[in-house]
Amino acid sequence: MERVLANLIQNAIKYSPASTAIGISARITEDGELVLSVEDEGPGIPAEDRERIFEPLFRRQTPQQANVPGHGLGLAICQSIVLAHGGRIQVRNRRGGGARFSVFLPAQQEAGQFDRTYPMEGPRR
Repeated sequence: MERVLANLIQNAIKYSPASTAIGISARITEDGELVLSVEDEGPGIPAEDRERIFEPLFRRQTPQQANVPGHGLGLAICQSIVLAHGGRIQVRNRRGGGARFSVFLPAQQEAGQFDRTYPMEGPRR
């Protein structure tokens, strides 16, 4: 999950205008499902691309994003990891602009499953 969050946060930073906020949250639903979300204030994702962005090597090509580095593997890796943990990942546009990526992981099966914490590393704003 550390790699998933790192990839989602890196994408949020890459596609957001400078000096805008990146939101990161975690919550447990009433059913015990863990939901991790990363949201940004970037351009959002057109409806026709929302499923394709999880395909390996898919990159949206717009003039504004022509110089954004990457190979189109980060979201495919995220989806593979999340599915391997029995979860799902989704993207939605935020009202007013930007995107929210949410990772849903199944309810705990035994005590202590989510007790371990890991320090986050990677680019910082």
